[in-house]
Amino acid sequence: MCAQATRICSILLSPIVPDTSRKVYTQLGFSEAQFEKLTLDDAVWRDLPAGQTLPDPEGVFSRLEAPNEVLMTLCSTLGDNPAWI
Repeated sequence: MCAQATRICSILLSPIVPDTSRKVYTQLGFSEAQFEKLTLDDAVWRDLPAGQTLPDPEGVFSRLEAPNEVLMTLCSTLGDNPAWI
């Protein structure tokens, strides 16, 4: 069920973030050629093909690391306030 919702979201978001949508769609076991043929009409609820194999997951977005000085400033500003933890 979650994979189906993810598939539909990747289709609906493809006009806005095409590269990200392609990455998500191919991680559901579909090919890039299948992604290229998609239209918004394909964003309907249906079962994934029987026996659909999923590749090993990969990150869709790159991880951003804050420089240490930013983290230190943030920690000194917020202190021990549990609301931000």
